[in-house]
Amino acid sequence: MRFLDAAFRNFLATLCALLLLAMLAAVIGQIISRYGFNSPLAWSEELARYSMIWLAMLGSGLAMREGQHIAINSLTSGSGIGAKLVRWGTIAIMGCVIGAFGYYALKLVSMTSMQRTPSLGVRMSMVYLALPVGVLLTIAGFFLRWRDDAGDDVTDEPSTHIE
Repeated sequence: MRFLDAAFRNFLATLCALLLLAMLAAVIGQIISRYGFNSPLAWSEELARYSMIWLAMLGSGLAMREGQHIAINSLTSGSGIGAKLVRWGTIAIMGCVIGAFGYYALKLVSMTSMQRTPSLGVRMSMVYLALPVGVLLTIAGFFLRWRDDAGDDVTDEPSTHIE
């Protein structure tokens, strides 16, 4: 399971870095082209925008795995029944929101399958595919994080503690 977790983290981190580099290159290319040659690139803004969409959705899964999403720790810290109820209530609400988002994201992908972007000519469904992919990665990141949180004292190695 640790291999899967490490592969998940490394794969998403690498993809996010590559998408950030693509955004940076597109924006710098646009600036140089527009102000240096007085001839702006038609496709660079679209590339930067769609890279940012994919970056945000892929980064959401990575942020969920790392526990980097916004949280109010004072409500969920502690081991009392109140903290546990808040934690489980938050998980239930989060599950409903992610489920609804994923459902409508899939509908959006199917509705835009025939549309193409103006400059790049890419199908819009490929752009919007970032949404359901991000939902799946967020769910995977949640379960990987949950496994770590639930099994803080559980390891894959045999215990060497003798009582």
